[in-house]
Amino acid sequence: MAVELRAGVGSGRPNLRQDVALVQFLLSGTGADVAVDGVFGGATAAALSAFQLSRLGFTDGFADPGDITFRLLRGDLDDGSSVVVRASILSLLGELAIGTSAIEEAPTSDGRGLATTWVHGDGIARIYSHPVWGTWEVRGLILSRYVELGDEAGEFGLPISGERDHGAPGGRASFFEHGRIEFDPAVGVTETLLLRE
Repeated sequence: MAVELRAGVGSGRPNLRQDVALVQFLLSGTGADVAVDGVFGGATAAALSAFQLSRLGFTDGFADPGDITFRLLRGDLDDGSSVVVRASILSLLGELAIGTSAIEEAPTSDGRGLATTWVHGDGIARIYSHPVWGTWEVRGLILSRYVELGDEAGEFGLPISGERDHGAPGGRASFFEHGRIEFDPAVGVTETLLLRE
């Protein structure tokens, strides 16, 4: 149930904001002097290269999901700390104003993961940590619709990404095992269920 990257971070990589912030957060835990702002710039590039040189003896300037650089950065985070790390990243980016602790923890419907509920400014967020799909948040109106559709026990299954910008300005989306739920300021919340055989 380790915390994961959605895509690569570094030179020539997608550098999604939450992913960059996660790498920055983990780099700062190694003593690197980097701001956790979600922007891949010179200081982050230098810190990532220095980390790779010190731990691997070479640098390629990037960390990808599941690669040796990211696994070394992540270290020995246990199941509980991966949820705290994801919540901390969202809080540092101003995407989730969390309190000091979760208000509820419950096993996922398959018994293999954990769903942790946090209260934030305009509602709740839930962070799902699962050994197959990683640790991802669902929040706001998208979370409300996801719960109406049966949460992880419903047809959409577990989240496979964090909430991200999508579509029109102000639009957001969360992706799940079997579809996505989107928020469009002009339309509201809609969902797309992928056909399964």
